[in-house]
Amino acid sequence: STGNLTVGTTTERGRASFDGEVTLNEFRIASCTTGLTVNWSNGNKQVCTMTGNITSVTFNQGDAGAVYRLSLCQDTTGDRTIRGWGSNILFATGDLSNATSTPGHTTKISTCNIFTFDASSATGTVIYQGTLPLKTY
Repeated sequence: STGNLTVGTTTERGRASFDGEVTLNEFRIASCTTGLTVNWSNGNKQVCTMTGNITSVTFNQGDAGAVYRLSLCQDTTGDRTIRGWGSNILFATGDLSNATSTPGHTTKISTCNIFTFDASSATGTVIYQGTLPLKTY
């Protein structure tokens, strides 16, 4: 890598610095039920409205050293649950890959939980270290 910033392609990811405010758009995940796969190459801020219970969560295309934000929102039915976080998604409370629920997650209708993840590859595999949920709105 030359360290250059490349826009519109994933072939090179370099460093950049900016003076002033930088705003990143949120990517809306089209389907958010049962098996949820979050492709971080779509953006580091992603949102989905749960239309059913999420039984597995998988992350891919993340970069070590990056910070990611995932907002999981209840639809107007509410009571949607999240479980089955991938084995490379860790929380301060531990591994939730076999948990039957996500601690701190709200099931109130039309509300959202914000989860934040730091990606690391100290072991050679990208691991996402997250908080439970950072904020509910």
